[in-house]
Amino acid sequence: MNMYKSKSVTLRTETHDKLSNLSRHIVSGLELSIPNTIDLLVNEKINGSKDRAIKGTNEENKKA
Repeated sequence: MNMYKSKSVTLRTETHDKLSNLSRHIVSGLELSIPNTIDLLVNEKINGSKDRAIKGTNEENKKA
């Protein structure tokens, strides 16, 4: 069972491409997964800050 509670979304190909590109540049020196990129952007928007705390590791995210 997935240890993270999650839902699926459908994205336009253009949006997915933008997220993929953004995931490589949003945190200096670290490539995020697309779900982590979305989480980061949503949390920044809601919190009104640039808090870049990332939950999990890339290895954990690869397994999900």
